[in-house]
Amino acid sequence: MPNTPNINLLFGASKFFLLCIFIFSTLCIIYDIYTTNSVSILNGVTYFLVVLGFFLLCRLRRFRRVYRFGILLIVIPVSGYLSLNLIKRVFLDDLLIANYGFDINLISLAIHTSYYYLPTFIITLLIKIEILDYEVDYNIRKIPNIVIILSQVLIFFVATLFVLSNVFSVDLTGVLATSGVLTVIIGLAIQPNLSNIFSGLFVNLEKPFIPDDWVTIDDITGQIIDISWRSTRIRTFLNTEVTIPNEIVSKSIITNWHRPDQRYGEGYKIRITLSFHPHHEPQFISQLLYDSLKKVKPVDGRRSLNVQWVKLIDVDQYGMKFAVNFDCTDRELKNSQENEVLMEIHKTMRHAGVTLTAGRLTTQIKEDVGLGALKFGSRTPDDFNPYITGRANPYNESIKNQALLQKVPIFNYLNAPDIQLIAEVCERKMYEEKEYIVKQNDTDQSLFIIADGVVSVQLNKDDGSCVEIDKLGVGDFFGEMSLMTGEPRVADIVTLRPTLVLEIKKEIMEKLLTENSTFSDKISVILAERQIELSDTRLSGERKSAEIGKLSKIIKTAIMKFFH
Repeated sequence: MPNTPNINLLFGASKFFLLCIFIFSTLCIIYDIYTTNSVSILNGVTYFLVVLGFFLLCRLRRFRRVYRFGILLIVIPVSGYLSLNLIKRVFLDDLLIANYGFDINLISLAIHTSYYYLPTFIITLLIKIEILDYEVDYNIRKIPNIVIILSQVLIFFVATLFVLSNVFSVDLTGVLATSGVLTVIIGLAIQPNLSNIFSGLFVNLEKPFIPDDWVTIDDITGQIIDISWRSTRIRTFLNTEVTIPNEIVSKSIITNWHRPDQRYGEGYKIRITLSFHPHHEPQFISQLLYDSLKKVKPVDGRRSLNVQWVKLIDVDQYGMKFAVNFDCTDRELKNSQENEVLMEIHKTMRHAGVTLTAGRLTTQIKEDVGLGALKFGSRTPDDFNPYITGRANPYNESIKNQALLQKVPIFNYLNAPDIQLIAEVCERKMYEEKEYIVKQNDTDQSLFIIADGVVSVQLNKDDGSCVEIDKLGVGDFFGEMSLMTGEPRVADIVTLRPTLVLEIKKEIMEKLLTENSTFSDKISVILAERQIELSDTRLSGERKSAEIGKLSKIIKTAIMKFFH
């Protein structure tokens, strides 16, 4: 909860005297109208402005802020001075002196003094309503109480000097000389704080950020907690609070992640740079990067990235350098979005047998021994076939069928001859962008493995709407239940990029099941595991094993019924 500034004596005095001036001038208006038979146009305008100022002062907080500024800086000063003139003319000259013959110096001095203090009263009121109360209502800025008190004392001090000099004819030469020396001494003593306060003034006026904005100030990134006149506080990703003096803030380069221009997209742009060996064909590397971006699911809840931009920007000692741009709508999720993109790029490049350069091309990097555990998932020269059609990305199109089949879990238990048999009879098919590979409720019996491209898995609901439930890319597969049990397709598969797939039909699976009696047992377990993984059901270890065993028996029965 924001700290409410203390209501000091000077503000209370300012408001009290302003009300007294307007109330007394209103009584003077009533008296003047009562004692005179007619009102001149000039007096009528004066009366109107005085009453208007009194009315606006009483209802000041009901107006919008911009109107309040106009009232306090224009209407109240004009009506205030007219009120003082009216009090002097009606009360002092007409009533006391003319009717009673009094020459009251004390009242005259009070009115004369009010001429000099009136701006002070108005400025004090302005500070209270438009700065202090605005801070409390909107929690935008916090001014130290010492600054509030010193500023008001200074305002009244200046007005008092004018009163002493012009009203009481006091020689201020000695006072000003002494105050000048004191000002220099105090100024030198608090110079760092003054620098922060004045810097805070400009920060609050320019408003490069407000509370809750995500910003980067130099190398510090976090969410703005609050902005005072001396410092700015930030909550970082590490859940630490960092206080930055406003002098440093005013000299720093500030990046505000919270203010994207809607003309250029919903969120802000993220750019990462990746390098590849210069012997690669940049056109095809770009296609692989585009496929990765197309498949990425944004972590901020959108269906897809609005910005998908890839360009070759340089060739240096690290190889060909590509810039990959994408967007995110929540700065707090920036690192998570970068992680999703990089993970998908790594998966796509690894499938294509392309590695990112990890250093200068002349640098010899010793291979980690732990990479031996990943040899099965890495590409070797034997995985590629030099004969390609050129319709798909050559890195992915040239991968042999056997290498693709080895990544499908239901074929993990087959030996090399069986894999070779499937590889020889399966068919490669090319689909253009936005083309259907399968449609929901189709009854064809085929398994598809994505060799190149990206597809969208879309579910048609009973109300006619269509919902995207997943995206699949290189190495992914779909249609295993239709192939093994003959079940109708449960969703549409639509290409998001030109896509190359391997189609495996029922006939070859029937031959394998006949020759391998244990194949159906292993396949049913794998399919049961995949069904549970794809569902939203979360089970503990023992319950999950029991559920897999139960479901695998049902799937095996369906497989045997379908193939016999």
